[in-house]
Amino acid sequence: MLAVSTVQLPPQWMEKRDSVTFFAVDVFSETGTCWRVMRRYSDFLELKDQLGHVSASFPAARFPKKHCLSCEGSRLEVRRGALELWLRRAIEHPRSSGEWLAPLRCFLESGRKFMTITDSSAPPAASDHEDDMMLEIVVPPGVRAGQPLTVAVPDGTLTTVTLPKDLQL
Repeated sequence: MLAVSTVQLPPQWMEKRDSVTFFAVDVFSETGTCWRVMRRYSDFLELKDQLGHVSASFPAARFPKKHCLSCEGSRLEVRRGALELWLRRAIEHPRSSGEWLAPLRCFLESGRKFMTITDSSAPPAASDHEDDMMLEIVVPPGVRAGQPLTVAVPDGTLTTVTLPKDLQL
């Protein structure tokens, strides 16, 4: 079984290397572990081809087309959102536990970097640092109260907070 609860492609973690854009794919497992892999558009395209024609267009989740020219700005954001939705539909599909399991697992796990889980149940300590800030965290669909959630902070590090068990989502 794939055992992935959801995936995200955070817009702030797209990375350009030479002329190639890499998308951060944050994977949240059903057991509460989280990791990140970096993937190019061509990696997504290869996965789509491995999954076959059924995956070309899930309901309301079309696979984004390749552009002849570079994909930047709003077109890149549209592509990122479409890839995220398409990948979510792929892992939700019944075939993800069968014939699609091996290619999905390879795509989601190869080269992964685990995100550290920290205890967020303690109140934040007072600090004299001028650069301290408060962040508002948007809880993605599928995450439940009591579950750990990994977030990227402005300096690029990842931290994991456990959502309060009494949180109303």
